Amino acid sequence: RLSAELAEGGCALVVCNTVTRARTRYVALRERFGDRVSLTHSRFIARDRASKDADLVHAFGPGPGGARDGRIVVSTQVAEQSLDIDFDLLISDLAPVDVLLQRVGRLHRHDRPRPGGLARARLIVTGADVGVRPQVDGGSMKVYGGHLLLRTAALLRELVEAGRPIRLPADVPLLVDRCYGDEPLGPAAWVDEMAAARQEAVDLAAETARNAGSFALAAPSPRGSVLGWRLRSVGDATDGTQGAAQVREPDGGFEVVLLERAEDGLALPAHLGDARALRTDMPPSPAMSRALAGCLVRVPGWVTTRPSDAAAIFDDLNVNYFPAWQKDPVMGGQVILVLDADGNGHLGRFPVSYDPTLGLEVLYA
Repeated sequence: RLSAELAEGGCALVVCNTVTRARTRYVALRERFGDRVSLTHSRFIARDRASKDADLVHAFGPGPGGARDGRIVVSTQVAEQSLDIDFDLLISDLAPVDVLLQRVGRLHRHDRPRPGGLARARLIVTGADVGVRPQVDGGSMKVYGGHLLLRTAALLRELVEAGRPIRLPADVPLLVDRCYGDEPLGPAAWVDEMAAARQEAVDLAAETARNAGSFALAAPSPRGSVLGWRLRSVGDATDGTQGAAQVREPDGGFEVVLLERAEDGLALPAHLGDARALRTDMPPSPAMSRALAGCLVRVPGWVTTRPSDAAAIFDDLNVNYFPAWQKDPVMGGQVILVLDADGNGHLGRFPVSYDPTLGLEVLYA
């Protein structure tokens, strides 16, 4: 479909709700459109992410930039945040209506000529089947929950059936109020699915409230303090023993500094072009400290959902605890993940790899 949409020129932003889905789409689109397709998401090391952000702003920002026609950017929610970028067409996974409208803000953002077929800002929603029985992509359900996704789908279906466009910003308050309100939405055939999704949301909110009061993060210990603080808690929902924290940040993840094993010790990832062996018996220089900070990357939180996995990951990461680095204002307290020279490694039982084109991948074992 993108071939037809971009036949007269123009550029498209494809927003996915999960990194896994973004990577899969990128690979598929790359096979069809070649190097006109680029990928960005939250699991690139900081230096790679900064480079990708700069390229996006140059090509799709407010200035004249580079060639835009035929370009396709596959992204996750990072594209809806701080970057001032502008596209002719938006393809987005179904998300709560306020999130969708925020993504729409990347359409026709600046005053520039548009291809004839894309002269009007358009949103194509994917990741859901809104037929007789609504079905939503499982990854999206894990991120946003079924309740708001189904209510958003019902609102969009209503607009499409009425042939009514979304008018921004005038329609934003009403659409958001209806999505988050109690008004029954959707066709009669959706009643059971909508009721089940609402009950699941109520149950999850109650469980989260209980966990917030029942579990506390462990106090930092003298050795590996921040590592322990991030991966352990006092109390465990399963067996009452020390385990993973039950109340997490929105994505439940934690940051690591990504390094590679070299012949003479540790080194920065090879694609950065700095082959110097890292001294772990002394604090890094200010320049090296900045280079190490550029290797920060976020690990998805689901790897520590089980207390046994959290314990195994804690043990793996603790191997790379360097007391001398704790004296550095940047590296002190940071967690180190070391991959082999091919960019492969593991976190407990989970295989891990890093590719500068695809980012960090953690596989479910």
